[in-house]
Amino acid sequence: MRAKKRSNNRSKSRLNSLKWALIPYIPVTMAMAIAGSFLIGFYSNDAQEWYANRYADSRSVSPHYEMFVDETGTLVHSYVGGRRTVFTEWQYQLGYAIVSGAQMILIPLWVVLCIAAMGILFYKRELEKPIGILMDASEKISENCLDFSIEPVKENELGQLCRSFENMRSALYENSQRMWSVMEGRKRLNAAFAHDMRTPLTVLKGYTELLAKHTSDGKISEAKLAEILNMMEGQITRLVRYTQKMGAVQKLEDIVPDPHYVSWEEFRMRCREAGKVLAKERQIWFWGQSDQEVLMIDEELVLEVYENLVSNAARYAASWINIEVAVCDGTLRLVVEDDGKGFTPEALNCAAEPFYRENTEPDQEHFGLGLYICRMLCEKGRGELQLENGGAGAKVTATFSMV
Repeated sequence: MRAKKRSNNRSKSRLNSLKWALIPYIPVTMAMAIAGSFLIGFYSNDAQEWYANRYADSRSVSPHYEMFVDETGTLVHSYVGGRRTVFTEWQYQLGYAIVSGAQMILIPLWVVLCIAAMGILFYKRELEKPIGILMDASEKISENCLDFSIEPVKENELGQLCRSFENMRSALYENSQRMWSVMEGRKRLNAAFAHDMRTPLTVLKGYTELLAKHTSDGKISEAKLAEILNMMEGQITRLVRYTQKMGAVQKLEDIVPDPHYVSWEEFRMRCREAGKVLAKERQIWFWGQSDQEVLMIDEELVLEVYENLVSNAARYAASWINIEVAVCDGTLRLVVEDDGKGFTPEALNCAAEPFYRENTEPDQEHFGLGLYICRMLCEKGRGELQLENGGAGAKVTATFSMV
């Protein structure tokens, strides 16, 4: 059935071809050329007769007697004679020659006119509209105007060309939208970067002005100088950490997961030890279970997400953190829950966006990039990041597909 359908489509395509569209015009053109040539010859003869009657002198030819034997052996004899056309003026003779020879020019000219008329009609009906559409589309594309569509008006080669133009326009439009989205994202990141850089730079500027004012007159003690320098060092450290985070965000787009075989026991032990270190003085409960002894994952990518989640939980937890690492049916799931204040309704929607930070954020060195990085890495690993409020506080679940 499919082969028959393809054969029917090919036959239909051939019938709709431009060369087949030209065929109906040929017999019409030939009929017009033949009919016109006949009429030109007929009226040329009438014109010759009219011209001769009007401008020529008809003179009699002297009669004479003829005798001959025909094919049957019969003797035929009679008087014969007639008249002939004579022009007394050379101008009339020239005019008669022109009238007589006009059909030699008019007939080829009429044939040419018929062919030209056929070409114009064929262009108007078959070519003009699709060519106009393609020209208009090419002008719009050259002007970077891609918000339009191209509809094929004929099921022939020009229709196929229109569809090809539409496919090209659609691809260019999607690429343009994608590039615009990337540029808007970069613009938003740069704006947030500039905004968050202002606070530490303002502080550093204030410390510098204070040192410049009091160092010259010797009114600042060594203890105060050491304190100011220590504060400046803290701000510089904050700037260094912030720029490192920014660098990490801009490189997320280029990350390509590199899955490799990892022992489940080794991976579980790494997660448990890292969780103990990152939880600091908080109590930690760690649960790990798997239906596979060997995992196919990008361990570095997964651990980056895991450490970010545990660090966030340690910052907000009141006393404990609950961690679950599980593998089931080809999916790796990381669940981190704390007994802190949990997510606000706004945070549930925005916490995974870059540089999101609540007004009541206790840690002023927190730049709001951790959950954003986790979300991006989960998507790279064909998984997702889910934020919710658990029984006591915030609960974050990260998944990765190993299939």
